[in-house]
Amino acid sequence: MGRTKIHFNGCTSQPGFRKELKERILNDPTPRKTISFYCYFHIEAPNEFRDELYLKLKAFDVMGRIYLAHEGINAQISVPEIQLEAFRSYLYSIEPLNGLRLNVAVDDDGRSFLCAGYQSEE
Repeated sequence: MGRTKIHFNGCTSQPGFRKELKERILNDPTPRKTISFYCYFHIEAPNEFRDELYLKLKAFDVMGRIYLAHEGINAQISVPEIQLEAFRSYLYSIEPLNGLRLNVAVDDDGRSFLCAGYQSEE
């Protein structure tokens, strides 16, 4: 199975850009929560599911890594505290993820991820 990966929130391989992004994030005062979760469930079309997640989670300013395969989802992400309940509501609106346990980091400085990547297996 092949994998595809999408980056957003400014991730790029352009020289110097990653350093600029890191500085921007380190200077961003937005309080964030680091969250991880996984769920095994059948995803018929991981790339389509990935594209939908990308659009929704970009609106919540989510950063981190989300891996998708036909077997399910595994995520390590950072969410602005102000968006946390909206993020949770969206996630729980996806039937297999309704009521999913979200592991919230206890010792968290809110600077866990510099960019988000979405990867899926088809």
